[in-house]
Amino acid sequence: MNAGAISPRWSVRPRPLLWRFVPVVAGLVAFHLWNSQELFLLFASGILATAAVSLAAGLWLGRQARVRAAWPDTAHAGTSHAFSMRLSNVGLLPLPLSTVELSVPGTTLPAQVAVQLVDSEEPVELDVELEFRRRGVFKFARVRTVCDPLGFFEVRREWDVPVNLVVHPKVWVLAERDLGPGSPFTALGMGNLPRPGHDVEFLGVREYATGDSPRLVHWPTTARRGKLFVKELARSSRADVTLFTDLASPGPWTEAVTEDLVTGAASIVHLFRDLHLRYQMLVNAVRPVHVRFGLGSAQYQHAMHVLTQVARGGERESSELLGLLVPTLARPNALIVMAAFPTAGLLDLLCGLHGQGVPVSLLTPWLRNLPDGAIGAAPGWEPVGPGGRELPFRTHRFSSGEDLKEILAGLR
Repeated sequence: MNAGAISPRWSVRPRPLLWRFVPVVAGLVAFHLWNSQELFLLFASGILATAAVSLAAGLWLGRQARVRAAWPDTAHAGTSHAFSMRLSNVGLLPLPLSTVELSVPGTTLPAQVAVQLVDSEEPVELDVELEFRRRGVFKFARVRTVCDPLGFFEVRREWDVPVNLVVHPKVWVLAERDLGPGSPFTALGMGNLPRPGHDVEFLGVREYATGDSPRLVHWPTTARRGKLFVKELARSSRADVTLFTDLASPGPWTEAVTEDLVTGAASIVHLFRDLHLRYQMLVNAVRPVHVRFGLGSAQYQHAMHVLTQVARGGERESSELLGLLVPTLARPNALIVMAAFPTAGLLDLLCGLHGQGVPVSLLTPWLRNLPDGAIGAAPGWEPVGPGGRELPFRTHRFSSGEDLKEILAGLR
């Protein structure tokens, strides 16, 4: 919340009540002119004196008011947000009944609130509910305090509010899922629920920050509102395949091992695009990833950049992290896991997913790294898993010379 005092400006306007009596006053003036000039002068002097007293009283009383406001920084379209103002009297005399006018376009904010400041030690708190009907960037309009003791003039003190309010599209949260810092998606538990009439086309968004991938920017929003928004939503129910790259398991990690694994993942993503597959990526890493970018197509280079960008800072074991992701996977989806040193817990989880009907494939550069002494070199060999049990899912020895299209042929 932004809070603080606001610098005022003064303005004086004739009341509409005064203009309504102009014809009556003109008639009385004409009558007195016809009868007696002395009565006219007396009557005119009384009107001018009353107006002067009203103006002076309004100016003096208006200076006694102090306003502090608390403004929200961000909001969501279609939801109510609290808005508060604090008015206090710093003078010796009580202020008469005054009006505080608030105006914010595009909201359901009331137009006027009547207050009376009696004691300087007891400020008046105004709590108003704001509801924004559309998204965008809003500037709070002027806030006015009106002191009008006698009814002839409106003596206003106007405050310009230097706060912009960013209103995001409304978000319906289906479930909260903590995927840990190793995930490139921060809101996998949010679902896509477009509702006609709410001007909502996408959910789970935030403003663009330096370093975000350009492919994640929602360009229609950029064109309409002049601001960059970034998708944080993985539409897992619409993905054909999920690629999970494990860079966090314990093992003799070297720069060459990490580079081989990330390069292989980038090659798979490149094939996803060639096969016109809808995919999502998840990388779990606990160490910085340093990859030497080589020559290749623009799509391959982009995949390498995305993988190295999201592979940062994980604290969960890969089987635990992947277990949190499982409820978001639709049954027809395929899961491809790339792991240089797969742990027993990860293999047990993959066996369970295979038993639930999820197509699972494990790609590892060296089969000899499988636990419990399982060794082998032939592609497609079924290694022995924990406890001497054969792994029921497909396991491939991944190398740079292997044809990955054959592995992914069943995903179309």
